[in-house]
Amino acid sequence: MMGVQPRWVWAYRHVLGLVIVAAVATQYQFSRRTFGVDPLNFFSFFTIQSNMMLAAVWLLLDSDRTRAAVTLYLCITGAVYALLLSGVDAIVRIQVPWVNTVLHQVMPLAALGDWVLVPPQRPLGWRRMLPALGYPLLYLGYTLVRGAVVGWYPYPFLDPGGPGGYRPVAWLSLLIAAAAALGALGIAWLGDVRRRQILERQSSPWT
Repeated sequence: MMGVQPRWVWAYRHVLGLVIVAAVATQYQFSRRTFGVDPLNFFSFFTIQSNMMLAAVWLLLDSDRTRAAVTLYLCITGAVYALLLSGVDAIVRIQVPWVNTVLHQVMPLAALGDWVLVPPQRPLGWRRMLPALGYPLLYLGYTLVRGAVVGWYPYPFLDPGGPGGYRPVAWLSLLIAAAAALGALGIAWLGDVRRRQILERQSSPWT
C-alpha cells in the first residue's frame, strides 16, 4: 500500500498553495488600483477559479477525485492560455508579469507533475472523472448568461459580440469541451498507470 504521503509532499504543496494565494492577492490589488476592476469580474476568470481550487486542495483537502478534477482544470487553464491567449497583448498589459507566469504556466505544470508524482491511492477509472466535467460546463453557462446581462466577458473567445456572433463561440466551446473530456480520460489513465507502477515497485523483492 502507498500509505500516508511523506512530509516533503505536504511541504511543497503548502508552499505552492501559498504562492497561488499570494499571486491572486497581488493581481487583485493591482487590478483594483490600476483599473478599478469589479470584484465579481475578477473572480469570474477561469484562471483565478481553477488556481484557487488548486490552492484549496493542496492546503486543505486530501481527496483523489477532487485533486484529479482540479488537475484537469489547471490543464485546461494552461492549454487555453498557450493556444488562445498567450499572444493577446491586452491580457499581458492587465496582469502582473510574474503572476501571469505563475497562474498560467507554472501551476498547470505543477498540478500535472503532482498528479504524476503522487498518483491516487485507489483506482480512479474514467467513470469517476465524468463529474469533473460538470464545472467547466457550468462555468461556460454562467459566463455566457452573465455576459449577456452585464455586457462583459472574461475571455475574447467567449464574447459573442465579435464577428459571427454566437456561432464561433459555440464551435470553440464544443472544441474545448471535447478536449476537456479527452483530458479527463488522460488524467484518469495516467493516475491509474502511475499507481500500478508504484505498487509494483513496492511489492518487488528487489526494492
